[in-house]
Amino acid sequence: MSSLELALRDLLAGALPGLFGGDPPAVRISAASDLLTIDRDSLEATAGAPAVDDRRDRLPFDPERPEGPYTLSQPPYPGARRVRLLSPAGDRTSLRDDEVRWDPADPRRFRLFPRPARDLAATSAVEVLYGVTAVFTRLKALRALALDLEADDARLAEAEALALAAIALNREPLIAAARAIYAQADYGAEAEVKALRLLRAERVAAGRLRLGLEAELELTLRRALADDEGRPIRRIVGPGRPDDTQRPVDPRVDVDA
Repeated sequence: MSSLELALRDLLAGALPGLFGGDPPAVRISAASDLLTIDRDSLEATAGAPAVDDRRDRLPFDPERPEGPYTLSQPPYPGARRVRLLSPAGDRTSLRDDEVRWDPADPRRFRLFPRPARDLAATSAVEVLYGVTAVFTRLKALRALALDLEADDARLAEAEALALAAIALNREPLIAAARAIYAQADYGAEAEVKALRLLRAERVAAGRLRLGLEAELELTLRRALADDEGRPIRRIVGPGRPDDTQRPVDPRVDVDA
């Protein structure tokens, strides 16, 4: 089951419990088809080489210990880091630099010291945006999802109208809930919905209605760095040249013209 299908099921059950909630529900949902098509023009010829990537971590927030400590999932690349407080509704509050103290011995660890005027009662997570050195690529894809709604004909018209209303009026929360992150061993993948469209509602049989949706996705695929990857060049010495520690980059290039 894709993350988009799961998010749709949860949305309908929560928004319309009289139709889609309960066990068994009055209206049953099943996947008729789920097709992911990769945009071949988004395949990168240089995929596999280390580069600087954007990283976003969402860390649990403990109201009993708001200061932390917190630990990033990867060592950050030198540069700016944005730390924000998240609410269950998705609201974000950016913290100032003096409210975040980074551990000088471990660049992944930090503590929070919010200003006294900040209301932390609605905070559910800490979000950090930062750069990392990683092997990654991004692909564009299109997911075509068809869901079958099954019920008595007397309830199917109601289920059709209200399901369309719930999806159309909760598109942004649905897009956020469909974001998925997977990790196993040295590999990871993140799927993010960029746009979601309702395409059709079609009666395919007695007591069965098929909803068709289309989602534009961005897939970020990552691999952990090997021990010999991503290290900066500290010294280059040309053949026959002495190793001068005072001149760390010292190549000799002979061009036969």
